[in-house]
Order: sequence, then structure tokens, then C-alpha cells
Amino acid sequence: MTGLSTQMSLTASKDSRTRMITLQISWAQILSCWIMVTWVVPPLKEWPANGLPWLFICYYGSPYDFNSKVESWNMLAKTDDNNQLPWLVIGDFNIILHDIEKFSSQPIDTNEVVFFHNKILDLDLVDLGTTGFPFTWSNMRIGHALTKQTLGRGLATKSWLILYPNTTISNMMDIGAFLIARRLKYIKFKLRVWNKEVYGYIKTNINECKQHLHFLHNKYFIHDRNQALALDRKHLKDWQDIEEKFWKTKNRDQFIKLGDQNRNYFHRATKSRTRRNKIDIIQDNKGAWITDYQEVKNCFTHHFSTMNKTENPTINPEIIDLIHTTITIDENTMLNRTPDYNEVMSILFSMEKDKALGPDGFPPNFFKPTGS
Repeated sequence: MTGLSTQMSLTASKDSRTRMITLQISWAQILSCWIMVTWVVPPLKEWPANGLPWLFICYYGSPYDFNSKVESWNMLAKTDDNNQLPWLVIGDFNIILHDIEKFSSQPIDTNEVVFFHNKILDLDLVDLGTTGFPFTWSNMRIGHALTKQTLGRGLATKSWLILYPNTTISNMMDIGAFLIARRLKYIKFKLRVWNKEVYGYIKTNINECKQHLHFLHNKYFIHDRNQALALDRKHLKDWQDIEEKFWKTKNRDQFIKLGDQNRNYFHRATKSRTRRNKIDIIQDNKGAWITDYQEVKNCFTHHFSTMNKTENPTINPEIIDLIHTTITIDENTMLNRTPDYNEVMSILFSMEKDKALGPDGFPPNFFKPTGS
């Protein structure tokens, strides 16, 4: 992941399983841009609010043999031939330019290094260098087989550096929230498959147990009948417990204890909360009352999408007056600060294990065993 400390920031992430690379570009200030789509590279032509226009290119060089890398570079060179603007190119070049950019038992290819050094000079580009984590790629092996390389970099023309002389690029390890979110997404997928293959449908399994129990009562008179009945009753009880836990989680009731056959109560409470949270009628900004479900949905969507697209949205003061000020300035400052590790752990372990799922789709008890 690479961050550019100027008006713009670029986040690049690579999925190790699909090898798909995702680029996300964001600006600290308002910029206008044109996307020029070509089969060579898709550059962004940018018009800053203050300043001259310049060209930004996201580049991914071929990771294969030398000829393929040269072919990728020639595509980049064609952009220079057809462009007179200052330009910046950032991406995964898949080339090594210095000894310190590779950690491996295998030496670097000096011929390739010299060749691409000359190609960079031919395009009048300057390597912006990097700070932070020294390597952007690893083969994830151990011992002498481990290889780490710096394959991502940023290059800019001298005219672009005149516009942004203090630009720096920092490489960050693929850890923290990005890695956790990706792993949780993968775990969620595996749990969904596991749930379907192991549990299946709870109600269906309960009905099958009841049918089998009915069969044993009426048509099974072999010597192990009592043992079979006891085993089937146990299976039915297990599935009923699972159903009870399911509805307790849905209901979020922390006071009723499990094991008391309260499935009907949880089911009714959950349905009651659903009805309580349902919006049957709403008044739009023109004063008209809307009762149709789809029109209510469209009214909400239009209202909030308009607010998100407006720099200074108009908020009804009567609605603001309904919200009483309950947080002091000191409390607001405390809430806006970054919480430390001990606070996060304390809050996590104070939560009931079956409370509502978080934005990642996992309940608190998923994280409690490991404390991670």
C-alpha cells in the first residue's frame, strides 16, 4: 500500500488469492479530472482548483519475462510521446533498480537494472523514492527460500516536481484494519459455507427429527428401540437448543436464560421489534404524506443522496431543536480522540456475547476467545 503526501492519496491493495489489484484514489482538495481510456494505460488528466493541469497514470508492469516487461514499458512510453503535460506515474512496476530493493539468496539481474535505468532517463523521469516499510512484495516463504522485493514505486517528470516539490511516498505493511477486514470477509464466507453444510436449515432438521421420532414410536419394534428413541430425542433436543439460541441472538434479550424452551417468546419479541421499527407513513419535504412502501423507500433514498451530494445541506432547525445538548465540550474532545488498546479491550469484554453484529458481521463473542 502506497500513500502520496500531497493533494492526492493512492491506496493500492492486492488480493493474494485472486491476484487482483485494487486502486483507490482520493483528493484532499477539490480537483476536476478527465479519464482518458486507452488500451495502453488509463491516465487521469487533472485540473486542480489552483494550479496547472497535469497527468496521473496508474501503472502495472508485466511480472513475467524480460521481453514482457519491456513491452509494458513501451506502452508507458507511448503516453509520453502524445503528452505535453507534467505527469506522475505510480504503480507496481515489477522491476528492481537497486540492490537494497531485493532481499533474497538470488542476486538481482544487473542487465535488467541497467536497461530500465536508461529507460527512466530517456523519459526524463525522476524516482520519488519511498519511506516506511522497505519491501512491497514477498513470496511468503521461510528460510533461504524467502524473497522480498520493492516492486511498487512512483516516477514523475521534473516539470511535475516543480508543481509539487515536497511530495513523498510511504510504503505501509499490509497489516491493521485492511488485513483484518479482508481476513474477516474470508472467514465470513467460510462460516456461511460451514453453516449450510453442517447445520443446514434449523427448522427442516427439527421437523426431520420429529418425523423420525414418530416413526420409531409407531413402527420400530426391534431390540434396540429404547436406545434409538433416546438418541433421537437427544438430536431433537440439540436442534431445539440451537433454534432457541438463534432466536435469542435475533431478539438480543440478555435477561431470559437459555435452556428454558423460550423459542416462542424470542420469536414473538423479534417480530414485535420488527413491527416497531417499521415505517408505514412519512411526510416528504412538500408536506405530502406517503404510504406506499416503495415510495417511502425512494423518499429516504432521494433525501439522503441529495444531502451527501450537497456541500452545505439545509437542515430543518425545528428538527435540530428537538435534539437536546447532552455532551459537553470536554466530553466531545474525549469522544473524538483515538482510543487506546486497553480501552478497546475493556469495552469489548464488557459487551454481552450475543449482542447485535458489528459492521463486519461478527458478534462480540467471536473476538473474545482470542482478544484480537
